[in-house]
Amino acid sequence: MTNTKNLMSEISQFVEERDWNQFHSPKNLSMALGIEVVEQQEHFQWLTQKQSMNFKTINIKQEQPKLDMTCCEHFHAGYFSC
Repeated sequence: MTNTKNLMSEISQFVEERDWNQFHSPKNLSMALGIEVVEQQEHFQWLTQKQSMNFKTINIKQEQPKLDMTCCEHFHAGYFSC
């Protein structure tokens, strides 16, 4: 199994254990994705270009997994395609 398939399997199991599929409509997932993007953008809002390149001083580690998971859920649900 590839790393991507493993990740998708883990996310799917995570979602199923919490019964979140009932909330994963295209509208809800799109809204969640937008919200997660904005939460990550907040960390960069007033930084210079140079400052934004220094991820060691920016606390985005909490936001990135939620953003990644939301994107993966879109693909898993079939609302995005490659």
